[in-house]
Amino acid sequence: MGIYIFTIFLALFLWIVVNKVKFTVKGKQKLKDQNKAYVVFMGVWLFAITVLRNYTVGADTRTYLNIYSRSKVIGWRAVFRWADTMMIEPGYVICNKLLGYINNNPRFILLISAAITIFLISYHIFKYSKKPWLSFFMFITLGMFGESLCLMRQYIAVAIIVASYIAIKDNKLLKFTVLVLLAASIHTSAIIIFPMFWISKIKWNKIYFCMIFGVSAFLFFAVMSPEFRFYDIIIDFLANHTSYARYFAALDYGRRGGAVGLVLIYFSFLILIILKLHDSENEFRNAYISFAVASAVLTIFSFILGISERLLPYFASMFLFSVPEAIMNEPKYRIRIQYVSAICVVLVLYYIGIVCRADSMSIIPYEFWKTVK
Repeated sequence: MGIYIFTIFLALFLWIVVNKVKFTVKGKQKLKDQNKAYVVFMGVWLFAITVLRNYTVGADTRTYLNIYSRSKVIGWRAVFRWADTMMIEPGYVICNKLLGYINNNPRFILLISAAITIFLISYHIFKYSKKPWLSFFMFITLGMFGESLCLMRQYIAVAIIVASYIAIKDNKLLKFTVLVLLAASIHTSAIIIFPMFWISKIKWNKIYFCMIFGVSAFLFFAVMSPEFRFYDIIIDFLANHTSYARYFAALDYGRRGGAVGLVLIYFSFLILIILKLHDSENEFRNAYISFAVASAVLTIFSFILGISERLLPYFASMFLFSVPEAIMNEPKYRIRIQYVSAICVVLVLYYIGIVCRADSMSIIPYEFWKTVK
């Protein structure tokens, strides 16, 4: 657990150090160079933790190593038949098969997965976050980095979805569609993000908010009602038609406490974004609000279906950009400091008290690589 706590404080301390470094340029170029230096250092550090970990770090890590070892020794037709029985998407199968021609060591898949996930997310933080250090801090303390150590395949898809955000901003449907389909070829769940291209164009007002949360509350209580038995019907249907039956039960690992914390955090983010961006001139404000609403609603439904939690990263990853944007939209420096301080304190408490303590992803204890036995 120590390495994760160290990483949290490194995200803060490194930004202080970078700010103290003297640059020959001033103004916006100086800030850009500071951000670049910070993102490179932080990205390399997270990449190193990901690549150098033992196969015991991450509940699914050994499974992915076995998939890589298996896929590179059987033929193309056989590998697709085998992957179908294992419920592995074709894009990921092709990736493993091609990489097998380059390197036989199963550790190679850890390196490539980490490179795609960490560097793609780091690049977009550098390009589009108003506060890169806060984005990295949130990436860690919201549990996303820890999840990426376990859910390798899904977080490749998440990283691709992060890259697709700019296509929404630029109104490029074809580019967005290609990226979403690419992500879905790695992890099918990524397809859920597709409607956000149009939803992100909604100009939110009080009526829409009341409708969304009113309908959500109605569905929540209707589904959970023992009289209608909608919950049992949904569970039976999904368990028979999907590969994620184990996530359909209510949150495990005592995660109801974690879910309550996440609901409060995401709704706080939603309120902050609405207050600071609703009337701003930011051209992406409607998308920021739409993704925040989706994240908040999904956290509520995680009490009904655990699978909702698996869908959250596609929407919640937008917080890495929208929360810094909302904070920087506050003109008063003192108030910005108060926002940042509150977010940091709450997320550290949440991360240590819920994520690390529960450790549903088997990322604790952290161990460096050992030979697979």
